[in-house]
Amino acid sequence: MSKAHQEKTAKNHFLSILTVLIGTIALTAAISARGEPVLVEANLNQIPMQIGEYKAIPGELPPSIVKELNTDAYLARTYFTPEGREISLYIGYYGTAKGGRTGHNPYACLPGAGWGILKKDILKLHRTDKNISLNVNYLLARKGQTCEAILHWYQSSNGKVFKSGFQHNIARFLNGIFRNKNDGAFVQVTMHLKDTSIDSDLTDFNSFSAKIVTYLEQYWPTEK
Repeated sequence: MSKAHQEKTAKNHFLSILTVLIGTIALTAAISARGEPVLVEANLNQIPMQIGEYKAIPGELPPSIVKELNTDAYLARTYFTPEGREISLYIGYYGTAKGGRTGHNPYACLPGAGWGILKKDILKLHRTDKNISLNVNYLLARKGQTCEAILHWYQSSNGKVFKSGFQHNIARFLNGIFRNKNDGAFVQVTMHLKDTSIDSDLTDFNSFSAKIVTYLEQYWPTEK
């Protein structure tokens, strides 16, 4: 290879790097100039008070827990069947300014509160309105004589569901670049079980949870 050819190749390589660098700087400046959206409407309380045969009573978390969770908006309800079967719903929404997610998760919080985790698994929810299956986290936990089946996941503003914070982080990063939004929600649905029904059929529980995915997408908090 001649010296002239080597110099030309090196020059082209330098110009390519310089072009990428300038483009990156310009993109960063453009993103910074857009401004950060803020929450203008929570919407979560519009999620129906009756889902299937389950009818809800509204609830509020203690101020100390609300402060610890540090949400921009949240929903806490308990749904009951006519026979008294009980499902608790918690949605914690975090806007773009807070990075779209919580630092809390059941794997750490449950043992810290005295719960033993008996089983961990991944379950599929079937979202009938879009005919798709979603992977979410399943836990079976016990504290004394009290047992709970728990489904939890992370959700983004476009209705996508993530079972891990890592997956959610990637989505938030891309949303931040292309949509100027970095918000997200943590969702936990809990069915309270009798000690003798630990291995009970969870079909209704899964169906209820799949509907929550749909409703949360419909009533997602508004940022501007």
